Amino acid sequence: MIAIAFGQAIGVAVLGGCLFVPWRLSESAGGPFGRVLQERFVIVGWVVIWRPAEMVLYDWLPMLRRRTLYRRLAAAKVVVNRS
Repeated sequence: MIAIAFGQAIGVAVLGGCLFVPWRLSESAGGPFGRVLQERFVIVGWVVIWRPAEMVLYDWLPMLRRRTLYRRLAAAKVVVNRS
């Protein structure tokens, strides 16, 4: 779960940077090339956030099941019989 939160924090930080750069470029860079550059940063920002968002939306249930299994295995009693 910590990995999900860490990945989400990094993704949001990069997305914020990728949205901040086009905002700053809109003030200085004009014309079609500037607009294409702005859109590239926006697309890169959303692509970077895709995997952390996917982990939060879809991957938490298998991780929860695996954690429950590991806790059950850790609490299991083991008996060794000598034959």
